[in-house]
Amino acid sequence: MQSKKNHLFWAFGISIALFFTSPAFGFDFSSADKSYAEREKGLDKVEEARAKYMVALRSASGKDLVKTVTRLARLDYYEAIQLHESETTRIKAIFERCLGYIDKLAPMNSAEYYFWKSGCLSGWAFADGGVAALAKIKEAWTLLEKCWAIDPLYEGGGCYRLAGGILGEERLPPVSLTGGPARNYQKSKEYLEIAMGSDSSSNIDETFARNTETGEYFYAAHYFYALTLKRSGDSETAKAILDDAIARGDSNDYPKGREAESHAEMARVKQLRAQLN
Repeated sequence: MQSKKNHLFWAFGISIALFFTSPAFGFDFSSADKSYAEREKGLDKVEEARAKYMVALRSASGKDLVKTVTRLARLDYYEAIQLHESETTRIKAIFERCLGYIDKLAPMNSAEYYFWKSGCLSGWAFADGGVAALAKIKEAWTLLEKCWAIDPLYEGGGCYRLAGGILGEERLPPVSLTGGPARNYQKSKEYLEIAMGSDSSSNIDETFARNTETGEYFYAAHYFYALTLKRSGDSETAKAILDDAIARGDSNDYPKGREAESHAEMARVKQLRAQLN
């Protein structure tokens, strides 16, 4: 009799445990978030965090799904920007993988879906650089416009940052050949200036902070702005922009929670600055 009672007790305990870890109560992100916070320790931590979020991806819905997909996308972005631009095969593979997660958000018609899919498509396109890239950029721009219509300030002015990066790409034709965007250094600079306005010294910081984890950029805007200036023949101003970013980095001016991406972007900033010496 006592054995039967013990069996029933354990069965009841397991049922309760399963009930409180069911999708109805949301996924427990504590372990995944811990690995994510340690992503700068190396690729092993990136892979560890990715594996844990992939578990969540199997059953997550609503806000949990949005968090899971955006974290996976950020892990892929972080991994990709640390690779040399010559490693095109690896970069394209990363963004192809990322597109698989992003499409989980397609039914939501959300800023997150449009922004991250646009970013992955443009990342793949610029790594590829071939004829197929133009079609990808056209699709990326269409998605970016949809994100703009929902929330142009998503991800700390991310629409402006991404648009500036796309229009400043020197391999884009100066006139549209496919109905997609054409290279436009002036518009690139205008968009990136707006994106750079998301930092704490700006009077529009509170607006930009609305839908981003940190409320600040992480030096990607500095990098792309200086790159556009260099490509348009204004290397002196590009140096000044990069020097400002480096000085801020030297004073440990990094957005909390995005230090990993900030340090990776700072490495690109310093590399570009060295090229301008």
